[in-house]
Amino acid sequence: MLKQWYAVIVAGGTGSRFGGSRPKQFYLLESRPVLQWSIDAFFQCPSLTRLVVVSHPDWIEETGRIIRKQTFSDRITLVPGGSYRQDSCRNGLRSLPDEPDAPVLIHD
Repeated sequence: MLKQWYAVIVAGGTGSRFGGSRPKQFYLLESRPVLQWSIDAFFQCPSLTRLVVVSHPDWIEETGRIIRKQTFSDRITLVPGGSYRQDSCRNGLRSLPDEPDAPVLIHD
């Protein structure tokens, strides 16, 4: 049985490929933001130790509002993304504790 495991949701994009007026993670899908669906999916596993959500710096406040509404908000860390996707992944990983044997799932 896993003792510690972590997940990182890379939601730092600006939605340029999506073509909307804001990033797709904030659009509603069945009355819930797309980001919330991802968060809820990870917390279907109660043994998740910590979830990191990486947000574009311009959207960090809106991302924080979604996180604060979550039942497991005390187990979620919000970090700003970087200039490129790999920078955002790195920022998310750097915010985790140094546990070399703990698995990390990255949702990009």
